[in-house]
Amino acid sequence: PLLHRRRITLEKSGKVIEIRDSLQAKGAHALAAHFHVAPGWGVTAQSEQQVAIEGQGLRLRIGSADGSLRVLAADAGQRLGWVSDGYHRRAAGHCVVLDARISGDTELVTRIDIGV
Repeated sequence: PLLHRRRITLEKSGKVIEIRDSLQAKGAHALAAHFHVAPGWGVTAQSEQQVAIEGQGLRLRIGSADGSLRVLAADAGQRLGWVSDGYHRRAAGHCVVLDARISGDTELVTRIDIGV
């Protein structure tokens, strides 16, 4: 069993979103957190801890030191990366995946910097 609590904080500057996932667990677990990106936005893995996202004149950076980040583009052979804005409609986008392995109680922190 695993108990998950999430706290999302927007800094007063409005330029940083912090996502804090608190996990209470017994034993080892492999986790994956998914951040879906709208179609038409550019997504570039800069390292295993950082991904850049650009679109509509806005630049974002997602980072986490608590696991590894990877980028998946929508593909007919997988479900991740697709975005739907209505019933029976889908468009190709991207999914940023944070993969982590934990053992026992753990806190994962993901930071989204806006306008970097």
